[in-house]
Amino acid sequence: MATHLHCDCPGSPQLQPRELLPGLFAQACPDCGALSLELEDYRRWLAGRQAGPAPLPEEWIGAPVAEHLGTRQVRLCAACGRPMGRYRAGTRPDFHLDRCAPCQRLVLDGGEWEALAQLGAAEHLELILSEPWQRRLQTLEASERRRQALRQRLGDASVDELLRIQAWLQDHPQRRELLALLNGDPI
Repeated sequence: MATHLHCDCPGSPQLQPRELLPGLFAQACPDCGALSLELEDYRRWLAGRQAGPAPLPEEWIGAPVAEHLGTRQVRLCAACGRPMGRYRAGTRPDFHLDRCAPCQRLVLDGGEWEALAQLGAAEHLELILSEPWQRRLQTLEASERRRQALRQRLGDASVDELLRIQAWLQDHPQRRELLALLNGDPI
């Protein structure tokens, strides 16, 4: 674990060791609660455990998270000074995990680790940092933006009815026939 790292919060306090879960250590800011976690330490810790089921981004929609999370812009790595990559944790919770690829270091703002642990995602950081997870979040967010635009244009009642019909048709055994009828085939 690196020593003498400082937080980027006001006052630049020195990070202190903190045990996140039994056997998993990070460095924490005593002022703002931000955490610096070396991914190699995380991987070693994870190798000795059996992780629970992996979450899906859509399962996180509506999960309660503190309002102050996700407000930080691009951060520089405390170890090497390079800009860190930003990875969305989910559509909600709406916050980013900051990762320095060269240093293999992950930084979480205060409260973000607790939110991940509460959602059962603390054992799945590698999944969250993956390209498929990030692409799925983009798809979910695009769908939500489209749904909101439809609500503004058509109204809540119409969109709610469309969603109900869509869900009903999804697994209906005569789905194709019903869609053809809706598209104008004579009844």
